[in-house]
Amino acid sequence: MLPQAPIIIARRDRLETCFGCYRYPFSNQDFTHDFADLAAVCASSIASANSGWSAIRPGYANKYTKICKADPEAQIRQLLAFCDLPFEESC
Repeated sequence: MLPQAPIIIARRDRLETCFGCYRYPFSNQDFTHDFADLAAVCASSIASANSGWSAIRPGYANKYTKICKADPEAQIRQLLAFCDLPFEESC
């Protein structure tokens, strides 16, 4: 649909992500109510991001903790440059 759109993969700690999904009462996402199902969906999404998307179009992958905690301005600048967007202080 958008062949030139940049693909951005923000990776968060797997345990935090799965536990957060498990704790939230998603009514239409039954896989979030079972740890084995969560692990399978998590593994599937990681495999898809590692192989499927990168084979179609190279993407920008970064860890959530790097963007939000470690060095936000530098990471946001890199992310915006990847998307061919200018940096703004409000970012």
